[in-house]
Amino acid sequence: MNDIELKEKMIEQTSVWIELACQEFNIKINPLEIVFDLTGSVAGQAWGTHKIRYNLFIAKNNFEQFINRTIPHEVAHIVEAKVYGRGGHGSTWKKIMYKFQVEPTRCHSYDTSGKKSG
Repeated sequence: MNDIELKEKMIEQTSVWIELACQEFNIKINPLEIVFDLTGSVAGQAWGTHKIRYNLFIAKNNFEQFINRTIPHEVAHIVEAKVYGRGGHGSTWKKIMYKFQVEPTRCHSYDTSGKKSG
């Protein structure tokens, strides 16, 4: 899968999780800005209710886990900011992750050997 296809798949999967969250929590989330500019060992970052940043290198090398773990992890942060007005990895974020049926672990264990620094 080339970078363009990978980005499209990640955007598509983010949309699937957002749609699920909107139904599950009866909320509306405005379209997100999704960027692929993270480097180093951070897999993803959510910014408030409007932006998610992904690490394309980690996604490419850990695709299935990234799709099934990192994307819902970051969407849960967006939902938490929207519903509860806060962020982090506390009890409300964990409740959202359980609702998504994804283990609420804070950090990933992806192999990042050969990662780009930055």
